[in-house]
Amino acid sequence: MHYFDYNATTPLHPEVKKHIPEWLELYANPSAVHRAGRQAREKLESARANILKNLGLEIYKLAFTSTGTEANFLALNFLFQDEPEEDTQVLLSAIEHPSIYNLKSQLSDRGYRVRWIPVDKYGLVDVDFIDDNCNDETVLVAVMLANNETGVIQPLKEIREITDQYGVYLHCDAIQSPGKMKSIFAEIDADSYSFSSHKVYGMKGVSAVAYRSKPVPVFKGGDQEKGIRPGTENLPGILSFDKAISEITKNEKKYLDLQMKNRTLLETKLKAIGGIVVGEKVERLVNTSCVTLSISNEKLLIELDKRGFGVSRGSACHAGAWEPSHVLTAMGLTKDIANQTIRISSGIFTTSEEVDNLCLAIEEILKK
Repeated sequence: MHYFDYNATTPLHPEVKKHIPEWLELYANPSAVHRAGRQAREKLESARANILKNLGLEIYKLAFTSTGTEANFLALNFLFQDEPEEDTQVLLSAIEHPSIYNLKSQLSDRGYRVRWIPVDKYGLVDVDFIDDNCNDETVLVAVMLANNETGVIQPLKEIREITDQYGVYLHCDAIQSPGKMKSIFAEIDADSYSFSSHKVYGMKGVSAVAYRSKPVPVFKGGDQEKGIRPGTENLPGILSFDKAISEITKNEKKYLDLQMKNRTLLETKLKAIGGIVVGEKVERLVNTSCVTLSISNEKLLIELDKRGFGVSRGSACHAGAWEPSHVLTAMGLTKDIANQTIRISSGIFTTSEEVDNLCLAIEEILKK
């Protein structure tokens, strides 16, 4: 199978695979006080420090979670502790991951005035809207760094300048970003970030929230993760996260150049057969192409799957849902156009030959 859905089906980095057997032998609970437990704790804390260093976020703290969804919710759980004052406002971008996008109804029910930050036809959030609507009643602005469906990179540094004027908490879902764009987390200076191991070729089941002010725990339990995220830590997964981030950042330029080369090849070939690249005119992740073709995306995915190619209609979190994504409709695409749009995401192991073969397969399907 040739995967072009690296946002959902990311293989392990070889350096991660190599170390899994030894990590699995670290069976002790990092909270235990005996020697084996202390050894596990040392590995855990070393991984935590390394991840922050490789992300350029040494002044932040890091709490490990199971998923990116959990990391996002943990960062925003402070909104669910007290009843908001009248007119307390939350600004969410209209293209957020479902884990943030779907909070609107819960926050509205609690009394928050929740407003969508609109995006233009390229998928860029409206910075002027944030500037016009951010005020002393605003408690949160949430904008992802790079969209998981279009790859469009958002102007977070400009947004941070605005939120700073009012002391507004800025959360940045940065899960798609490491290894697919130049690292700028320290420059953005958000109040919290979310990351996921499997997006950087580590093991699934491990994510993290980087923070400055202590998050409010989502549930009660032990004192793991300084009481922020109770439950025994997934040490093998955390160590894989550390190793994967290290390899990705150490070889950042090589991996970015490789993925950009493949993205350019892919989009050139698809445009030659009538494809339209969504968000083409703005800065995007080097591995992600959102392309509209003259065929139902459901039919195209099925036909490509038969030929051994795995692509996606959009976010893996919408799996099984054949309605147009909220990201594409927020950009102004009609339902018909959205249902002819697919996401193709390559990775550091994708070859130019695989890109050529995918494009030939798509051309063949379009001619049927």
